[in-house]
Amino acid sequence: MAVRCVLFILCAVWSAGNVTGTEPTLLRVQPRKGMSYAFDVVNSSTQVMTLMGREIANDITSKARVSVVVSDATLDRSTLTCSVSHARTSLSSRGANEVALDKDTTFEFPQFDGSAIVAVISKTGSVLSTTFDQATPAGVFAASLRFFDRIFPDLPQNELSVGDSWTSSRRDSALAGNNSGLIISNIRLKHTFRGVKDTLGVACWFIETVATAFDQEGSLTMNDMAMTLDGQGTLIQRTFLERGTGMAVLSSGDVTTQLQMSITGQQAVVVPVDTHLSFTIRRKGTE
Repeated sequence: MAVRCVLFILCAVWSAGNVTGTEPTLLRVQPRKGMSYAFDVVNSSTQVMTLMGREIANDITSKARVSVVVSDATLDRSTLTCSVSHARTSLSSRGANEVALDKDTTFEFPQFDGSAIVAVISKTGSVLSTTFDQATPAGVFAASLRFFDRIFPDLPQNELSVGDSWTSSRRDSALAGNNSGLIISNIRLKHTFRGVKDTLGVACWFIETVATAFDQEGSLTMNDMAMTLDGQGTLIQRTFLERGTGMAVLSSGDVTTQLQMSITGQQAVVVPVDTHLSFTIRRKGTE
């Protein structure tokens, strides 16, 4: 009898703890004005290219703290004022030999401290506008963090049950080759709502995202050489949004691309470029 009672209690507790996961949920970004957050951002990438029969690899890790204040909040949008600090990038090159010197270097950017970015976010997570100059060094670094894309997945208009999926499309552009070129990514995403999960002590909406299509193309000029790029990629992302406010608590993921870089001129050369990127954005606290 005692065993049956214990099992009954455990089943009752388990059922109560999962009630929120079975009810339809409307995912929305709705923080309150005056809320503030701090996030630690880490991007780590490995890029391998084969040039003249030799493999050249670059490992790059970028870190920064992004502080966020909700400077305005209405029913359909939120205005976030963000500042970057503690920015640093570590670079390790391997296998360059005759092409370039192998080296390990770390750059710190105290001059970026306080660089302000103002972003307007819709209630469904779309970035309506941002105010920062991507052509400046601070703007290039901030853009490379992909902060807003990674903490705000596109949310659907309708309510969801656990296991429901929806799709979205993204077209990104990034400066390349010392701002001499542009790489464009066309990505089709499938998002799945996995329910409510406690993360870092916060009840969160858990969203899994995968790319069902990922195509890249672009062109750039380096050392007076014209280059074109094209290829495909994959993306997997896990996002945990605070239930109620829709603000990120944790976002992590992996992006892999396989590009063909074609160099035109007297001697046409095709250089395979494989890149793997992992990223983590972790909230440090709220006020």
